[in-house]
Amino acid sequence: MESMMTKAILNQQELVKRNISQLLVQLTNISQNTRGERQEISIQFPPEDEEFSLLEELELLTVNLRGYASQIQSTG
Repeated sequence: MESMMTKAILNQQELVKRNISQLLVQLTNISQNTRGERQEISIQFPPEDEEFSLLEELELLTVNLRGYASQIQSTG
């Protein structure tokens, strides 16, 4: 019984890793395909007195997500 549970957990973990890898590819593609749009946003909506503009905050979050996903993809 314990062996079946262990296999089920490992299968679930593998599925999660595969999904994260697929999401990483999608995130990378979206990031590359929206480069021009993001530049236009930064021109139309320049940062005010904030440390980071909204676009910069999104870029930082994207970089963090890609980093986490890459670590999971490479190390499991």
